[in-house]
Formats: sequence, C-alpha cells, structure tokens
Amino acid sequence: MNPFQSEYFTIVEHPSAREEIIEGRECIILATSGMLEGGPVIEYFKRLASDEKNTIIFVSYQIEGTLGRRVQKGIAEVPMLNSEGKIEIIKIKMRVESIEGFSGHSDRRQIINYVRKVTPKPEKVIVCHGEKAKCYSIADYLRRKFNVDAIAPRVLETIRLR
Repeated sequence: MNPFQSEYFTIVEHPSAREEIIEGRECIILATSGMLEGGPVIEYFKRLASDEKNTIIFVSYQIEGTLGRRVQKGIAEVPMLNSEGKIEIIKIKMRVESIEGFSGHSDRRQIINYVRKVTPKPEKVIVCHGEKAKCYSIADYLRRKFNVDAIAPRVLETIRLR
C-alpha cells in the first residue's frame, strides 16, 4: 500500500488550505523545499519559524548560498517578503535538524558510470546542477577521461543547443 494514500495524510489541494494547517492541531508538514528558495515551504517557514515548538527537518542537500543552507548553519533571522510585498524580519527559533542520505540526484560516481556506459558516446555533456567547483571538476574529469566536450556553464551563461 502506498503510505501517502493513508487516511493519516491530507493532500493540500490549494494554497488557501495552508492557513488552516498552520493554525490547526499538531502535525507534520511534508512540503517541497526548493532549498527554502521557493515552493510551498516558504509560507510554512515564514509562519512557523519563530516558534521554538516547531522543527524543520532537511532531508536533502542544501546548496551553499541558499536560505536552506543558511538555516541549516544556524542563521538567527532572515528578511523575507510578506503578503503585502514588504520586507519583514523572520526570527528563526524553531529547531533545525538534518537527515543525510536522501537525494533525488545522481552522485559523481553514478554520473561518471552513466557517461561511461551510454551509447552512442555523447558529443557534449553539460554539467549544470550542484556547487560550482564540483560542476567544474566533473566536467574536467569527463573531458579528460572520455574525451567528450564537457562544460559547466557559469550563472546566466547562454548555451545554444542544436
């Protein structure tokens, strides 16, 4: 049985239902994180961060420079836009926990194995997800090891695909 189809789960069909969840009974909220840079978690975070009774648990990697990483590292407050479009300071008093080992992405070894096994051999590999230094490193490795045109574009760099 799919555990997410259990009677214990309530699917949030519309953003207007978040208020009832925030104001309601104790609960566990599973929300897409976007490294606290976007998605439903932002509304929950803004409303729940200032209460020490609440906990946020990160179960995926938080890249350097994102709000998720800053919260993970212990930032005490953060400026965020409120519903009127004005900046307000959110005090972070909630507990912050991290669970390592969950990822929706391949690691370096898996990417290298994929490039090694894929046929026909790719003409070009664009490494575009991850920390800058690691992207450059894997692109360099793929160029040297497999003699392919591997690049790690810079932020806002345009690449023409044909």
